Amino acid sequence: MLDYIGEIISSATLPIDDINKVTSFTAIGGKAIVINNYKKILTYSKDRIVLKLSNDELVVEGRELSIRQLSKSDISLSGNIVHIYYAGALREYEKME
Repeated sequence: MLDYIGEIISSATLPIDDINKVTSFTAIGGKAIVINNYKKILTYSKDRIVLKLSNDELVVEGRELSIRQLSKSDISLSGNIVHIYYAGALREYEKME
């Protein structure tokens, strides 16, 4: 697995130090999401969680959302996940309409 990740990193145009700072997430079947490299929790409720990223906000919406694991830079959420989106991208999209 690490060889595969190394190949992706070496083929990318970003230096490895920059890649390590980028937020990434893995959604698991609409029931869980693991987010790496978030900055802080801005909003937390059972139907909406907003996380501050280095240059945007990540919004997770659904039902019965909860924090399963939490560390300084990583967070794991579970529940009935319906939407995942970047708030900045949504604002830009809405301006175009």
